[in-house]
Amino acid sequence: MKISGGGFYFSMKSSWKFQHSFSVFFTLQAGMLLVSFVLLFFVIYLVRHEMRDEALVFAREKSLILLDRNLATHSYFSNVLKPAVFEATKTTQNSDYFDPVWMSSTYVVREVDKIFRNLSSEDYYYKECAINARHPENEADPFERDFLNRLNASEVEDEIHGVREIDGKPYFYVLKRGETMASSCMICYDQPDMAPAGLVGIYGPDRSFHRNVNDVVSAISIRIPLQDAFSSAQRFTNYLYALFAAIIFVLFAAQFYLTRKLLLNPIKKLQSEAAGIVTDQSRLGHAIELPPGRELKDLTSAFNSLSLYLRKEIDTREGIIQERMGDLMSLNERLKIEIEKRRSVENEQHHLIHELQAALSKVKLLSGFLPICASCKKIRNDKGYWQQIESYIRDHSNAEFTHSLCEDCVKIYFPEQS
Repeated sequence: MKISGGGFYFSMKSSWKFQHSFSVFFTLQAGMLLVSFVLLFFVIYLVRHEMRDEALVFAREKSLILLDRNLATHSYFSNVLKPAVFEATKTTQNSDYFDPVWMSSTYVVREVDKIFRNLSSEDYYYKECAINARHPENEADPFERDFLNRLNASEVEDEIHGVREIDGKPYFYVLKRGETMASSCMICYDQPDMAPAGLVGIYGPDRSFHRNVNDVVSAISIRIPLQDAFSSAQRFTNYLYALFAAIIFVLFAAQFYLTRKLLLNPIKKLQSEAAGIVTDQSRLGHAIELPPGRELKDLTSAFNSLSLYLRKEIDTREGIIQERMGDLMSLNERLKIEIEKRRSVENEQHHLIHELQAALSKVKLLSGFLPICASCKKIRNDKGYWQQIESYIRDHSNAEFTHSLCEDCVKIYFPEQS
């Protein structure tokens, strides 16, 4: 701001620049909102990832429980029940007798598992799979078949686990090395004619024969469905998305409202008052209502103080200017009178000069030595002739003579008149 003469010049940024500054503010707000959402998505992604990992840990623990339970069943059946039944019935059995109900631990585990499924709401997949399995329900699928082949080729560890997608649904799977063919078991797995007739009668002469000693003949395959756990995690993260998005929107809406009320509106009022002062200087010195907030209150108070100071400064300087203008006008009037006087004197001088010039034009000046007779007072002219003094002066000037007698001559020539 600056004061110049009797006017006021106020320099400020134009309205569009003020609006442009607002657009920068709103851009920052939008940027903060975007960053908040990016952080929200990242955090919720981590939450979802953690929930999926927990689902995998739970599935892993569940598969271990199933495995331990069925291995315990195998162990009890093979080491306790089966020997006891053999011992109790050895006098009544013949070599062709076979009953899988108490003679096959795999059969028992499969049937116990079916009973457990009927009694429980647990959803899982358990199979003691084999290539050319004795019972069709234990036949290995392509994935399990590949694992068995690689086990026999020593190309894979005894246990693998991970996540597979089957029919578009995720499953946690575990494949674990099963039974290795022992020489004591070859009677039932070598040639059909060597096996008990009861076994061949139940399963036929083709399934699970022609095995070799030390071959890995089975694997334990477990699948725990993850669809429900992953869907639950997705629903929970969607709920978190919605909840936190609503919270962010509410917070930003509240911030936007409070920012407009407590910051932008007071600043706009200052801008409007400054623009009004530019177009109407009478508004200079008007006080703006102090807004809430220490910073804006200090800013508005400083603006009011500056406006009041400028008002007083302008009024003071305008008074000084008006006083000086009055002095200048008075001096101007005196100068006008003085000028008129000087013009009158100059006119008189011109008139006198004109008269003098006119007089001078009529005057013939006599200069030098005039030869004059000491007795008769005649003057000798340039031609050498003696001339009466009156004639000489009349010839050499514009003067004319009139004759009279002085008192002395009157006494001489006219004594009687004296």
